[in-house]
Order: sequence, then C-alpha cells, then structure tokens
Amino acid sequence: MAPSPDLQNRQTSLVYPGPDGKLAYKPDSFGNYVPDFSHAGYMGGGVRLPEVAVKATVKPGSGDNTQLIQEAIDEVSQLPIGADGFRGAVLLERGLYNLDGQLRINTSGVVLRGEGHGEDGTILFGRGKVMDRGLEEEGVNVALVLIGGSSRIQETPGTTQAIVDEFVPLGANSFSIADASGFSVGDTIIVRRLNTVEWYLKMDLAAPDTPRPHESDRIITAIDGNRITIDVPLTGTIEAQWGGGEIAGYTDAGRIEQVGVENLRGVSDYDRDERTTEYGNLDRAPFIGGEYYNDEDHFHEFIKFETSAIAGSGT
Repeated sequence: MAPSPDLQNRQTSLVYPGPDGKLAYKPDSFGNYVPDFSHAGYMGGGVRLPEVAVKATVKPGSGDNTQLIQEAIDEVSQLPIGADGFRGAVLLERGLYNLDGQLRINTSGVVLRGEGHGEDGTILFGRGKVMDRGLEEEGVNVALVLIGGSSRIQETPGTTQAIVDEFVPLGANSFSIADASGFSVGDTIIVRRLNTVEWYLKMDLAAPDTPRPHESDRIITAIDGNRITIDVPLTGTIEAQWGGGEIAGYTDAGRIEQVGVENLRGVSDYDRDERTTEYGNLDRAPFIGGEYYNDEDHFHEFIKFETSAIAGSGT
C-alpha cells in the first residue's frame, strides 16, 4: 500500500516506505545511509518473541525480596537447556517487590517475567542508597537487573588488520582490509574506529590524553578478496584522515544468550531531601534558577547487559 500524500510530504528522502511495504534507504551525497536499526530486534530482527515455559513462580514477600527472587533465578539457571535454547522462565506474580540488592542473570536460557508493567502489575522497587552495599562499580551506574556472562571478549592475537578505505560511510556493511586471508565467513570480529585528538577538537569535544576507539561487535557474512561484508551496518563513519580503522578477531567463551526480562516495571527510590540549585549548566532549562533533586546514590538503571556480570569473576 502506497503512503498517503500527507505522509509523503512529511517523510525524508533518505528513508521511506517502498512499494513492498518495507523501508527503502538512499544514501546522501557522501554515501552515508541511515543505519537499519531493525537489526537491534530479537535474533537480529523479524523474529517473534518466544513463549518460554514457567519453571519457577515467586509471590511478593515482606521486607527485602532480593534473595527470594535470586534463589528462583538460580534454581532455573541449574535446569538443562531445552531444544529451544531456554531453561525456563521465572514468573513474578503481580505486586510490589522491594529490592535492597541487585538481581543477576548469569546463565543462558533464563527469562524473568512479570504480570504487567502497569501500576497494578509486577513492580521491582529499588530501595535506599546503594554505594555502601558493594554494588557501585567505578564509572558504572547500578542497575536493578544485571545480565551478563562469566567472561569478556578476548581478542585473537595476530588478527588485527587495517581498514584501507579512505572513507567508510555511515550505514555501510562492507569495506576493504589489508589482508583478509586469515578470516572466514562466520568469524566474530571487532570493527574499531581509531579516533584522534584532532577529531575530538573538530567535533567540539574535550579531547582525552589518549583517544579511545569506538568498537562494534560484528560477524563476517561474506569475503570477496580483501573486502569483507558484516552482518549489521556500522553506526558511524570510519575516515582515514581522522585515524582510520581496523578489525580484529575475538572469542568470548562465557557469553550467554537467550535471556530476557519481560512484562514488569522497575522503579528506583531516591532521597527527596537532597536538593541543590548548583549545576554545571545552569544556563540551560530545566535548571534555570530552580532547585532540583540531586541524589545520585540510588539505582540508576533498570536492566543492564554487561560482560563479566558474575561478581568476583576476575575476567
């Protein structure tokens, strides 16, 4: 079905509904595409979410419910993985669950499920201050639910290859490297944009002493000579004049998969008595001449996917 004339007048020429009902993408004058973010969906997009069988049920308890829920998660985590890739779901019946600690899912195939994300559904309420509970990680905001495996990416020695294209546009899914002979279709790689101090200054950003690269996790889907194709388009350009880029193979033996959190709500407590009018950008709304809550010692995030989420894993 063709879009209405009114919709056509309001849509960009870079992305628009095609005659087949799917989005069509056109590059700008530099060859940049708006990235296809449908790849962020379950299993790379276009796959229906599975109905995972409930293997443990929890009712709201009095006081702190952290251990109550964690024990159920740990119980399901010990079950064998089925043919569908799942161990089972932990069902939290509707009600308020006070949490003084953090819930952790460290095993593949576990789903944490509630009975609704509305006011009368399943609500996880993170209580009080968290920095004195051993939850705060340096430079990392604390999440109510932390999901992650037991390892981090291990770069494969000797696999680093420079990207030789002068310019790799935004939204690209292929580029040339110096030597692709050491790679195969299906390999997991890191695509690394190497930033320079000059790039930070050009972007009107504060330049660090050592510029940090921007890294993307990808899979090789095709190789033609020294040109490789990856499964998901890049979300940034790679330009030789600003440092260029490179790829490297990697392994991650402890990575988990088929994990989910669904149909529930997360809420964080905060100290309403902690207020201030001091802020680094008081000249911008909404802080112009006003007082605001500034308590930072609480749960900042609901769900976080992280590597090495097992406490004390040392990896």
